[in-house]
Amino acid sequence: MPGVRYGPDIADDAAYVMNNLVDINRRYRETGKMPKEFDKFAKLANKVFGVKPSDLKKGKYGDLAKLATYSAAGRDTRGRAYKRGKLAKSWRTGKIMKRGLRQEFQKRGETPSGRAKSGVRRTKGGDIIAGIPGVETQGRGGGTYLGRTKTKQFDRLAEAAYARAKRNKIIKTPNAAGIDKLNIARQGKFLPGITTDFGATSSRTGQTIRPPKSKTAAAGARAKTKAAVKSAGKGGKNSTTRQPKAPAKPKRPKKS
Repeated sequence: MPGVRYGPDIADDAAYVMNNLVDINRRYRETGKMPKEFDKFAKLANKVFGVKPSDLKKGKYGDLAKLATYSAAGRDTRGRAYKRGKLAKSWRTGKIMKRGLRQEFQKRGETPSGRAKSGVRRTKGGDIIAGIPGVETQGRGGGTYLGRTKTKQFDRLAEAAYARAKRNKIIKTPNAAGIDKLNIARQGKFLPGITTDFGATSSRTGQTIRPPKSKTAAAGARAKTKAAVKSAGKGGKNSTTRQPKAPAKPKRPKKS
């Protein structure tokens, strides 16, 4: 049975970058002038997906196109949808596989210490999940990601992209969490197939398809940093500054 992937990932980022580049190449052929956005997307295509700018101008997309085939938003150079981003079904029940949105981003957002952050903002009405592809709304309880199939080729391409992005200093950690932090893919006409409660925008600078970061988690992280700095300044247990030793008590004279 092939592996399963949940929620937005590097395939959606690849589809977004490629869809933009295909459009840029179309405008270049029509006008003879290279749109100013080319450099931005060419850099991502090269530094993350390993495609040379010279190949992009020729309409050759290499690993970028291969990864885009796994996205529901993936389109070829003629605008036709790829067929590889299939929903994954359980071999035991025959039902579509699912994973809680909160659980998935805990798995992808673990810190080196092993403490997971949800990465999902929670309100009285449940988790905010607008703009995220493949999500089923579960009301007050939040949302659920629908599983999609992946192959050994997907894992190979994704791992190569993580390592390349780390090597080129685009991300700090060579994994899915590192790519998530880039927030490359934005909803809109260059990421077709994305549904949102707020309505899709045609802007290239629309909202990210990743869940918004938790305000409480961010505030907690800032508070911990502030406390650590304060502790270091006062010579607390986390301080690296040596404190002066207390003066030694005078010795009592020996009785004669």
